Amino acid sequence: MFNRLIDKLTDYWEKKCQRKMGGIPLLWVIYKPEKPVPNMEFRLHPMFIEDEYLNYIFKEAANYMRDKYLEGEG
Repeated sequence: MFNRLIDKLTDYWEKKCQRKMGGIPLLWVIYKPEKPVPNMEFRLHPMFIEDEYLNYIFKEAANYMRDKYLEGEG
């Protein structure tokens, strides 16, 4: 049941993004300054959830962005 809800929400946001931005977001990077490190996380599109390589690459990218650009903030 929970998976169906997630699928419906994903479909809704995909359609909304297609109308507003002309495409589908495949990756969101979320920075949470009020949280302790790791305070930057990424969310992949559901079709990529099982892809170990992309999960590794984007986790490293989130770590890089936090270390390089957000150092000393907070």
